[in-house]
Amino acid sequence: MNLGNIFGRAFMDIRQLNYFIAVAETKNYTHAAKSLFISQPALNKTIRKMEEELNNQLFVYQDNILQLTTAGELLYERGKPLVQEFDSIVEEIQTLHLKNKNYIKLGLTFLTSLQFMEAITKFIIEHPSIKLEIVQEGSLKLQRLLSQGDIDIAILSFPMTYSNIYMEPLENKQQYKAKVVVPTNHPLATKEQIGFEDLHDTPISSLTADYVLGDLMTKEALKEGFTSNIVFYHNDYDVLLHSLHQLNSVALLPAELEPYTRVEDICWIPFAQRSNTFTQGIGTRRDFVHTLDSIQFINAIKQTELPLDN
Repeated sequence: MNLGNIFGRAFMDIRQLNYFIAVAETKNYTHAAKSLFISQPALNKTIRKMEEELNNQLFVYQDNILQLTTAGELLYERGKPLVQEFDSIVEEIQTLHLKNKNYIKLGLTFLTSLQFMEAITKFIIEHPSIKLEIVQEGSLKLQRLLSQGDIDIAILSFPMTYSNIYMEPLENKQQYKAKVVVPTNHPLATKEQIGFEDLHDTPISSLTADYVLGDLMTKEALKEGFTSNIVFYHNDYDVLLHSLHQLNSVALLPAELEPYTRVEDICWIPFAQRSNTFTQGIGTRRDFVHTLDSIQFINAIKQTELPLDN
């Protein structure tokens, strides 16, 4: 669909507008690119082309956070209803002849979406009759969604917290470790490793209890008596990382995210805990009736090998 009649010239299509909306809503090019299953350079190029053709800047960084400009706000407010209407039309037409299309509701964390994006994309291409509906949340929330029957399969982290779900550890050693992320000018930045005992006198930016590391931080803070030090909760990794400089705080995050961050002047320091290896696995409800499609998907994930560099 070309939007030339709306904007006075033929230059914009639904795909470009959808890319713009994804960036506007995530406030992050990396996250938007992952959710769209495209490369970040391709997404950046699309946004730059839109800005050139609109003769207006759409985004600007304010306090290290990506924000819409006045032109960007206008495009978002007017453009999102167009995309929603177009998607609705497409979905309605597709359902006329795709009534037999099989659906899998899949839960991913941000980390597992990064790790398994290539395998998931390959599966989608090789199985066009299967529609994957993806939900991205923290591992503990994904377990709750599995337990409630809101999703079918999840790639997530242990420990298992619901008796009516089953989690199978991935046999190819897909695990992650935690690191404490601190600004380079923070007093803890010179330490070789950091434990909970080092966090009594510093502000903390934390994931919420929907995430394994957020739940761990909340429980340990309560146990050690420094709950008031947790000054900021958020489930967006980039927002947490940007908050470190603004609040002079520290955060406990998966070490595997370090290569993906673009925030400067921060240190990723090993987390000193007796058990600092978090196993990942595939979760389903115990009463989930597997189909050939779900079995094929799970097998594809099991065969995915990840680099063991942490």
